[in-house]
Amino acid sequence: MKYPEIDEYYADPSPENRDKLMDILGQEHFKISDLGVTSRVFSNWKIKNIIPKVDERQWVRLNLFE
Repeated sequence: MKYPEIDEYYADPSPENRDKLMDILGQEHFKISDLGVTSRVFSNWKIKNIIPKVDERQWVRLNLFE
């Protein structure tokens, strides 16, 4: 799994860097298996609106906030 380089953005807390960092962290980089969560548990989270996903893609990717 590839993660973007973020050191330069949080080292300098300017408004531009803050916005770029939030944009990067909001991108979907993580698989549910990275969290150690089974697809059954994840489906249950979706049913209970813990993870608000509306699309039914086969491969789920999550961002840092989800």
